[in-house]
Amino acid sequence: AYAARYPEQVHALALLAAPAFRTEADRLAGAELIARLRREGVATVMSSLVASWYRPAFVAATPDALQERLAQIASIPDDVFIRTYALYTDAEIGPLLPQITAPTLVMTGEQARGCGADVARAIAAELPSSSLKIFDTLRNGILTEIPERVAAELVRFFEST
Repeated sequence: AYAARYPEQVHALALLAAPAFRTEADRLAGAELIARLRREGVATVMSSLVASWYRPAFVAATPDALQERLAQIASIPDDVFIRTYALYTDAEIGPLLPQITAPTLVMTGEQARGCGADVARAIAAELPSSSLKIFDTLRNGILTEIPERVAAELVRFFEST
């Protein structure tokens, strides 16, 4: 929204796992997850979603990384986490995309739930100036699973703009 409203202030932009083009089913699933978080608690619910974040091979090879991520989530007060997650599930950037004039890098994991390859391609198609990076076979946890590759893409993109 900031990049659309203040284009002169944004030289370049990166969107990772961006919320766009959500369907009614997506919105209902988000509302159900929020209700579950409130009912069962953040730590319980989020630990049950691990399979949607990372490839099984990553979980098996780096159990400490997974435990660190779950501990990080558990350290956030439930009400803060739930309000933040609700903001993300309610956000919709689709209508703003044509107004964003800054060069924009769109990145996601190919198999990311809710913000995978198809969504990233649709976002990039709506932007006047975009670059697209989809990480094959990866899911939602790209910042944990391949932080060096994500950082390299960001550096390459921002240095080129």
